[in-house]
Amino acid sequence: MRRWLLPALALASIAVALAAATANAGDRKDHHGDRNKSSQQSSTTSSTLCGLDVVYLQTSIQGDRYEIAAGTLALQKTKNPQVTELAKTLVKDHSKSLQDAIDLAKKLGIDVPTEPTPTQQWQIEELREYSGAAFDHDFSELDVLDHQQDISDAQNEVKMGCNEDVRSDAAKEIPTLQYHLKLSQEALASASQENSSH
Repeated sequence: MRRWLLPALALASIAVALAAATANAGDRKDHHGDRNKSSQQSSTTSSTLCGLDVVYLQTSIQGDRYEIAAGTLALQKTKNPQVTELAKTLVKDHSKSLQDAIDLAKKLGIDVPTEPTPTQQWQIEELREYSGAAFDHDFSELDVLDHQQDISDAQNEVKMGCNEDVRSDAAKEIPTLQYHLKLSQEALASASQENSSH
């Protein structure tokens, strides 16, 4: 029951953040008034920033921080070769993704989250309580769900985002996220088999 509640919680927190970011973006624009209207009209698409861009980038940074922490934990706990491969890949790829996203956020003047979301932090604490096949299963299952959501978020940013740089970052991430999803599914299949043999 617990596991299926998590995506709903994550979606709810994203919706709240999106609403807040959109409102903030609107406030910033309104404060400029008419004096910046001509410069806004002449600016290129690449310099435009909307709430979706802000939320995508901040959520991506929080997700990277979560994957690095969860992957590091998995490397300490698992003896399953496929879970080990998944964890190593997550730590390596999300470390690079995190640095790229932080650099982009700073360039665009977007606040950089310093830790995973409260839900993600809770998930890590929950994972700490498990060991053996139970840990392998829950870690892998969370990563399947997480990467399905990440791919959907990145695709939405590519389709509907305003900023060219953020949309490009999202597009670049999709193949890596799809590879992570494949590894997560393989690790989950292996962990499920491990579970059933006990």
